[in-house]
Amino acid sequence: MAYNTTEDSAVLGEYWKNCRPIERNWRNPPLTVDSRLPPEATRHLLRQLVEDFGGKLVRASGVASRRQNNIWRWSPVLKKQDNVLVAVRETRDAPPFEIITPDGPLSGNPVSLLATLHDYRTMIWVPRVGQRVFVCGSTEQVAWFRALTLPAAPLNGLLDLNATQLWELSSELGWEMGESAIGTEPVHLILVNQNGITCEFREVREIRRLAEVMAKTERHQDVDMSNVSVWSPTEPELDKISFCIQKRDPVSAREAVLESVDCSSYAVVAYADPRFDPRRKPDNYIKAIAELYRSTEQLDGVPGGGNVGIIAQAAFNAIVDRDLVNPVIAKALENPDPLRRSLGVLLAESLRSIHRQTPGLSRDVDALSANLSDSQRQKQLSDQLKQRDRQMANVMQIAKAMKK
Repeated sequence: MAYNTTEDSAVLGEYWKNCRPIERNWRNPPLTVDSRLPPEATRHLLRQLVEDFGGKLVRASGVASRRQNNIWRWSPVLKKQDNVLVAVRETRDAPPFEIITPDGPLSGNPVSLLATLHDYRTMIWVPRVGQRVFVCGSTEQVAWFRALTLPAAPLNGLLDLNATQLWELSSELGWEMGESAIGTEPVHLILVNQNGITCEFREVREIRRLAEVMAKTERHQDVDMSNVSVWSPTEPELDKISFCIQKRDPVSAREAVLESVDCSSYAVVAYADPRFDPRRKPDNYIKAIAELYRSTEQLDGVPGGGNVGIIAQAAFNAIVDRDLVNPVIAKALENPDPLRRSLGVLLAESLRSIHRQTPGLSRDVDALSANLSDSQRQKQLSDQLKQRDRQMANVMQIAKAMKK
């Protein structure tokens, strides 16, 4: 994407010098990383900008427009004194080539993410966090992430991408050719589905909608969305992040965020499915194993898909314990004979191991049937099946011993 980084930037740079620092009590590190609030003395500043740079450049920068009778008016989004603004620059000392507002870039480009990808800070931070960029529901959230030296952009424009914009975004992110605007690897988008400002879980409605749009884009426009995940942190993870921030330890807070992203990010195509909820557990064996098979079959190898599989596996294990294993243990413990009690518990533990391995073995058999030439995998699967046979033989022996 091309930006006028010379004359327009001079107007933006002068405007930015007059913006106010953010002093809100968000229990967060100081939000000073190119994040500010609109200036207060606006009438004199606008007149000065027009005199110094001329009306054409002021209008082109997006900060103001001229109405009838030669009256200049600020852009409506700049009139709100509590709107968080984010400046993006080519270099540390360069004036901003774009100012991102809650309504999007001042230049009128609808997609804030495209401008953010050319910000010098973003280009430094992205490789340090595994080629990831956080997509947030507000510029306040963006300011919060940038305060932790994490690359972030608001979602402005992503919900309404046309085909041309989608192609441009895919190219900038390296989804088509593998080489992005930031390095030789594709950029992975992390949709932030939580309120970072208060460190409390709150599903962001716009992020949920964006996940649904991206899933439909993959399905209907044949655009690979495997490089998009949704971060939906758990309460303990948010508690850790909040604690580090309260202790004014942004380094630990940053690491806590990245750890949570690794554990609690889910492939966007899974998250968009109305049946998927990382906090909702299946209530019976049939639902649990169906969800496990669905998650692993659809999301194998997709970033964030592994976490979906982990959740499904954990839910399946819990159902196996509750409905199949624990009742056997409870029945065994009712037996007055200590030997039979011990055999009953041993039987339950053997059944636990067999049940938990069943879905994985089934997937491995299906995978091998699709690639019979993989001799190493054949041997591994053969060894697993032999072990399974031995486990089943042990179960039969224990059951016979309990009948004596």
